Amino acid sequence: MERRGFFPLGIYLYAGAAIYLGVLGLVSGDFAANWQRVTPDAPHRMLLASAAGAWELLAGVAMLWRRMSRWGALALAGIYSIFWLLWAVHAASAPRIWDSWGNFFEEASLVIAGLAAFAWLSPAGSAWPRWAVTIARLYGVCCLCFGATHFIFLSGAGNFVP
Repeated sequence: MERRGFFPLGIYLYAGAAIYLGVLGLVSGDFAANWQRVTPDAPHRMLLASAAGAWELLAGVAMLWRRMSRWGALALAGIYSIFWLLWAVHAASAPRIWDSWGNFFEEASLVIAGLAAFAWLSPAGSAWPRWAVTIARLYGVCCLCFGATHFIFLSGAGNFVP
């Protein structure tokens, strides 16, 4: 599969969303979204929030530059992995609370997307492009969780869907 002249829409959307979250975090001076689970009493919270915002912004911009796109994807997967692990701890401490698992899978979807983008953007001769499809299939687990949320939290999730 030749990918040289083709950048799929998903790459642009993923990069654009990271840039948006980075700018939002830098402008607000806080973490951009509630699923970036850093407690209010975390030491140096504002500094961490600014660093996370700058990281997302720079990595998102790097994804739009062909020579740096795969490293930008890997950088985003890395920072989203930190937030994913924070949700993993929270979900493990309260395994019967579905909302924790929903947020865990939301963050997992960002990590998986970054890894899939890295693999897809890797040189054709490397082993990574073969892994892109396998990595992307993991995203299906997240989608099952998203769908289950709509049935478990009918009243709450219904407000999210127009």
